[in-house]
Amino acid sequence: MKKTRKYLLCLLTLALMLFLPATAAQAASGQQPGYVSSITAKVSGSNKVTVTWKKAKNATSYRVYYKQAGGKWKTLANVKGTKYTHTSSRKYPLTEGKKYVYTVRAYNRYGRKWGSYDRNGKTVTIPAIPGKVNVTKVKANSYQEVQVNWSKAKNATSYHVYYKEAGARNWRKIDSVSGRYTSFKHRSSKSFPLKPGKKYVYTVKAYNGNFNKWGSYNTKGWSVSVPKKPAAKVPGTVKLCYVSATTDSEVIIDWEGVENATSYCIYYKESGAKNWVKIATVGSNTQFYIHESSSAYPLKASCKYLYTIRAYNSASKKWGGYNTKGWSVTTPEDPDATPTPQPTKKPQPTETPKPSPKPTSTPKPTPTVTPTPSPEEIAANAEKMAKEVIRLTNIERRKNGKADLKYHAKLQQAAMTRAKELEIKYAHERPDGSDIGTAAYEAGVGNPCGENIGAGFTKPEAVVKAWMDSPGHAASILDDRATHIGVGYYKGKNGTGYWVQDFSSGPDEKCTLTVDANGGTFPSKGGVEKFEMNVPKGMSIEVKDLPVPAKEGFAFGGYLPFYKGIQASKVPVDGFCMNQSQTAKAVWSENSKVTSSFLYSQSVGIDDVDETFSDGADNCNDTTSSTDNVFSNENENVHDDVDVTTIEPGNSIDDTVEVEFSDYE
Repeated sequence: MKKTRKYLLCLLTLALMLFLPATAAQAASGQQPGYVSSITAKVSGSNKVTVTWKKAKNATSYRVYYKQAGGKWKTLANVKGTKYTHTSSRKYPLTEGKKYVYTVRAYNRYGRKWGSYDRNGKTVTIPAIPGKVNVTKVKANSYQEVQVNWSKAKNATSYHVYYKEAGARNWRKIDSVSGRYTSFKHRSSKSFPLKPGKKYVYTVKAYNGNFNKWGSYNTKGWSVSVPKKPAAKVPGTVKLCYVSATTDSEVIIDWEGVENATSYCIYYKESGAKNWVKIATVGSNTQFYIHESSSAYPLKASCKYLYTIRAYNSASKKWGGYNTKGWSVTTPEDPDATPTPQPTKKPQPTETPKPSPKPTSTPKPTPTVTPTPSPEEIAANAEKMAKEVIRLTNIERRKNGKADLKYHAKLQQAAMTRAKELEIKYAHERPDGSDIGTAAYEAGVGNPCGENIGAGFTKPEAVVKAWMDSPGHAASILDDRATHIGVGYYKGKNGTGYWVQDFSSGPDEKCTLTVDANGGTFPSKGGVEKFEMNVPKGMSIEVKDLPVPAKEGFAFGGYLPFYKGIQASKVPVDGFCMNQSQTAKAVWSENSKVTSSFLYSQSVGIDDVDETFSDGADNCNDTTSSTDNVFSNENENVHDDVDVTTIEPGNSIDDTVEVEFSDYE
């Protein structure tokens, strides 16, 4: 019986030992804890990291460590379990876009012993999640265009613009733009139309392409009403300044520009003919044309011709009125024509003359060759012509009670440049398409305030008279703002004389643009923090022409304008109009992943997580063929079409895939 009891007691003791916690047994022994294995570290938000591991032998607790990549270990917490969530705090921060390393070490409190640990740890990267975009303005610029502006969002490498018609459920993505920009112009297209008189809603989402993360967005959006389509613009009736036949095979026509004209069509006919014949179409910036005789549109000597001009608007497809009678001109006689022979008188008998001494033969004179004028002589003649125009111009100003205009050498240089350019492109626009004021700025002249041009005149008095006979040209000559003048004259290769008057209200005035790197430097300028540019007053400076500053750990985001120390814009601008001295101050964002070259790109190529699409939009307008070549005064039902092909700026002709998402997804 005693043996049985003893046996039962042993069994009970053994059972109790089996049911005792393992840690208690280990702790009692005070043995060294084992190595912590199978550590994982996963990001569970922009400010949280969860760390897990397996139980270690002889461990009564665990200590969790972390460090920024390249730094020193810091103790985060002591825990009894095998899981810990690290939430960012002031003492133990987690910074977006940074890498962090985690490890765990086992501890035995009974033996007061530590186990070994993984010195490499587990590395995680805290994603830079973009902030919510705040749209600051939604404005309808016209019935075909809406502009959207927003504030810069944290951690955004690009922005995605969406819209929908008011009342619709799904948003439609219009386009994506670089994180450098904070505005977008939505132009109506076949894929993303704007209907006149309708209400639309817009929203913007920020995206970080480095971490493939999206920011939140305003689900309600910002609404705007698109105005109704305005009445069609009809060009006015063209008035002729002068028409002149310079030779029997050349006629010069000059006219005044009219409102709403996108092009002009020139017509002519021989006096007495019924139908007008179109000889040319020119752009709206051109108010001058030379009709040279050809097989298609001939001119005959000593013949009377009539000319008329019609303005056309390509947007409204409307024609302006025209002078049905036309302006007449008679071509001169052909200088090479053979004269009509006169009848020869019958000779009368005469007395036989007495012989006289034989005269000594006189040698024939050698014809004098007219020398080709030298460049110096050509320049001197041009200068002489220019000074005479200035003199005659001031006479006209005195007649009208205006002060004399002062000659300015640099303004004269700009006018001479413009005169040569007229042979290439006769218009108030330079051959490269730039504004005529750039010629003045290039010559160092500020405040340009007007220009007159003319062609085909051989004398200064003739061109000044023609200008004064034209109200628009006369207004430039008599402008109260003008204080200085420069005149250009150039005789083209075809013998045509080109004339230019350039005016300024203060040619020597300058403005200073101070370019400030705002904590950075300009590597291309030797590492300086700021520099100054002294330029003619009125000149425009584009941001793309300014040097790009550098700042370690930061990305350049453009320039902000400051006038007298006051910030003039909330967002970076594209350029500076130098009507007064000002400062261009650099804008920086703390994002080492974004480079300057990235910031200056026009668009961003992104493999979106929730959307893939093509940004192309088929927006080519229909073209019309020109059949308005001949029309009659008696039949006013002329064809209202011209050769016009229009593609709206910013639109491509690629196929577009529509992308939609819902607030309720």
